[in-house]
Amino acid sequence: MIKVDCALVLRVEEFMESSLIITALSQRGGLIKLVAKGAQRLKSPLRMSFQLFSLSEFIFYYKTDRELNILKEGKILEVFDHLPENYNKFSLVSTISSYIIKSVPQEAGEDIYTDTVNFFRFVNKANTLNQDLYNFFVIRNLMRQGEIPYFNACGRCGNEPIEFFLPSKKIAVCKNCIKEGEDTGIAIDRGTTSEIKFVLEKNWQEINALSIRDKTREVFGVLLREQ
Repeated sequence: MIKVDCALVLRVEEFMESSLIITALSQRGGLIKLVAKGAQRLKSPLRMSFQLFSLSEFIFYYKTDRELNILKEGKILEVFDHLPENYNKFSLVSTISSYIIKSVPQEAGEDIYTDTVNFFRFVNKANTLNQDLYNFFVIRNLMRQGEIPYFNACGRCGNEPIEFFLPSKKIAVCKNCIKEGEDTGIAIDRGTTSEIKFVLEKNWQEINALSIRDKTREVFGVLLREQ
């Protein structure tokens, strides 16, 4: 079967003598791995079909029982040309790429693709980068996947407001749902929940300008500890 998909190239590795393996986050197929046969040869037409940290349209031979599929042809749609020129930008997108390859499900949906492309576009053009951008990206993705709470209601009774975050259970609860003898964990207020909601809902330019409070940073630290 021949497939056509747009994809963000996250990693390029040498394969055998003249080929390359491309790991990319695709719009419709989630994470994909493609073998670009002979792509290291100077006259190969595949040399101009992709670039690290760029968007390409790929045409490839697809089989469900293969981890590696064969690239037939492609074309570069968008190049983020400032990423290789700036160490901080290149380091950030490299770390994000490694996180996606390691942690994002193989069948990741279009939401993560769109959000990641928008993230790369923002970083490419940004003049300054928030030191918490990586953490914000991971938190946003974990919430999207349902792996951490949204902090919009008590995780036990569903009521508002929530007032405590229980690190051992990774849930936010109201004061009425604290069980006898239970460690109340981290006390949180509407400011913390507002900052978490901001990270989830706003665009990357707005998020880049966010300075979170120590209490929110403490909650994020717990949520990110196992990532």
